[in-house]
Amino acid sequence: MKVAGCAALLISVLFLCAGAQSATPGEFRGHIVNSADAPDSTFYIYVLGQNHRVRKVAIQKAEVVYASEVPVPERKPHPTASLIEGAEVRVTAIQGTNGSWEARRVEILHTAPVKIDARSGKI
Repeated sequence: MKVAGCAALLISVLFLCAGAQSATPGEFRGHIVNSADAPDSTFYIYVLGQNHRVRKVAIQKAEVVYASEVPVPERKPHPTASLIEGAEVRVTAIQGTNGSWEARRVEILHTAPVKIDARSGKI
């Protein structure tokens, strides 16, 4: 009986330790900033949150999707092509021990506004 109790205690401790090692996913939203200018823009996006803080988010392993409210004409065949400055996103990510974020899912809520040069057509 003592052996069974010790084994159960040991298993409980192992599960608790394993749970402490795994990170809990977090979710935040904001606008992408400076992604096109950054040399690592194919691997990371920078999200300016509602709290005015910028988070660098690794997107290599993320599922990138459009929200249902994004109009079909604004969607590109590869959603990652819409991860440009000005797009609004919702990110589900794991925060590492060093403070970095690794995205599991990036949902594009609004695509970046189209910038039109006022000088076009005047030449």
